[in-house]
Amino acid sequence: MRECSVLFFGAKCGFVSMSKMIVVALLLVLGWNSMASAQMKGKKKTTKSDEKADVEGKDEELLLTPKWHVAFLNQRPLPGTIPLPEQTPFKVLDDLEFTGPFENDPFLLGRVKVDGQWALIDGFLARSAGRNAAIKVAKADQFELEGKINAEGLGGWFMLLGWADGNGYAIYNVNLKTSGSPWHICEFRGGEGIESTHQETSRYECRGVESFRLRVNDDQVSMKIETTMILENYPMRNYNLGDVIIGTYDTKYGAKTLKIQSLRLRAIEEK
Repeated sequence: MRECSVLFFGAKCGFVSMSKMIVVALLLVLGWNSMASAQMKGKKKTTKSDEKADVEGKDEELLLTPKWHVAFLNQRPLPGTIPLPEQTPFKVLDDLEFTGPFENDPFLLGRVKVDGQWALIDGFLARSAGRNAAIKVAKADQFELEGKINAEGLGGWFMLLGWADGNGYAIYNVNLKTSGSPWHICEFRGGEGIESTHQETSRYECRGVESFRLRVNDDQVSMKIETTMILENYPMRNYNLGDVIIGTYDTKYGAKTLKIQSLRLRAIEEK
């Protein structure tokens, strides 16, 4: 398998005719099909993660290896909105539903039932419709995830880690008009947030396109945006292998217009 697979989006910026949009769509499909095929053919050593993974039927899971897997890369952005092809290296979720520890709060993570869609908007992977929108990036145990995102503006967004049958952990952020931009972490059981585990970890307001890195190692999570530590070596005592999900949620100010420029991830080798 190559060290990483790269997706090329579009040709030159400028006016995009219908014929060019069709060509771009075909290239996207071919690129994603090629990358998915190469990824599934790759072999790796059996680990604890492999033994716990449930991969069957048509809903094939991406099996992470210690080599970087590129889930999305904005290489040459095209202006306008372009629908996603049917096959992508990530999965747009239409059945995710959970309730945070503050169901009736207008800003903190509460009731989430996805109703949104995603598209390529000016080259970014972004929410194109609805308010609660989510994508599944991969299934992972111990891993690293990094990329570039634009999460500025009002509204809320989240990352779910080790998500399986409503169990896992959520890291989330909401921008407020007068109270800054708090970051929180919370454990979930059976699709319900456990209020006693809800904790504010830091305050940081995202501005423009920024680099981020998230690492889960020895069931501890660390996250950094640019040079700011959002949380460091936070113990997730009930963490297990599960889905890695990124999404937006509705608030009094609406949902975050999250824009993803790039995403890549890899497994951390177990010693």
